[in-house]
Amino acid sequence: MPLAGRLLNLLGQPVAASVLRSTVPRSARTTAYTVPRDIAEAGKVLIMLPAEPLDALHQLTTIISLIAHFRHASVDLFCAPAIVPYAGTIQGVGRLIECGNISDHPLSASMKRTAAGLRDAGYDVCVVLDRSAGPSLLWLAGQTGARIRAGFDACGAYPFINFRVRLSGRPLYRPDQNLFVARMLGAAPKQNSRWGVSKVAIEEAGRLLIEAGMAADAPLACFDGFSFCRRHGPEWTGAQMRRLSALGLSMCWLTTENAAPDEPTVALLRKERVPAFAGIPVAHAAALARRARVVIAGKSSLFEIAHLLDAPAIGIFDAWEAAAYCPSSARIRCICYDGAPDATTIEAVAAAVGPLSAVRSRY
Repeated sequence: MPLAGRLLNLLGQPVAASVLRSTVPRSARTTAYTVPRDIAEAGKVLIMLPAEPLDALHQLTTIISLIAHFRHASVDLFCAPAIVPYAGTIQGVGRLIECGNISDHPLSASMKRTAAGLRDAGYDVCVVLDRSAGPSLLWLAGQTGARIRAGFDACGAYPFINFRVRLSGRPLYRPDQNLFVARMLGAAPKQNSRWGVSKVAIEEAGRLLIEAGMAADAPLACFDGFSFCRRHGPEWTGAQMRRLSALGLSMCWLTTENAAPDEPTVALLRKERVPAFAGIPVAHAAALARRARVVIAGKSSLFEIAHLLDAPAIGIFDAWEAAAYCPSSARIRCICYDGAPDATTIEAVAAAVGPLSAVRSRY
């Protein structure tokens, strides 16, 4: 960290924020604009994405709505390396700007270079879709010099963000909440945002199954066992998996995350001899979810991918998180528990499989 960064840390957050605010270009400090009238002729738009894959997936409908709204403009996406595989599937994007130094201090040399590149691009509108954006991302938003810098009320103050959405405390599906930013900028929500899977990805996913010893026509069930083991432990996860296997489903564990499993998880996989696909490309994970009879997951990227594919899916959620993370859909069943899943949860999931596994995606 440079000397300036260490000094700011010593001064404390309020003083540091004041210093960083002073670095925002003077031309970008006024808020004398009316939305959406003053952005109708925007020529260049920058959308800054969250750093977490699940949060980025929850912003997909907002991104597509904004791209459609600014159809006469060049719309660029700014994201961390982990988000590139997800952002790369979105059509209508001008440039995909990968930033690997977003965690650096705002006054570091690398961040200054990044800021200079964004400032030179001449953006008219900057939209920060990270609901908990850190100081570095907010500082970069201010450094763009865009006249309109929109975001969520919780993520930053003027002059970094000069148009903010304040969310109510009412429980609402996260992607629907996120759409308030698009509405604020005059964009009509594109509610039927779906992913497609390429023929190449489907063929490569088929080869993965064959290499794992699974028949091509097996009644596949994609199970987010890695996430379940972390949240609920291997004992419950193993019991749920065995109950599903008893229904005649060919189980495979699937996640897009790269985190190494712990020893109890590895022991469970060895005991059950179930194929496991961890950290595979997003396109391959989507292809497996698309061909599955059912996807069983919780609060994870896999569950949101299944929803975007309109694939049959069962979501296992704590009661308090169901409204925010489980959408209403004929192809989705939400199984709730209070505190921790138990034997009742296991049977409820098993009972939901039959009706869902007969439903095929329209996409």
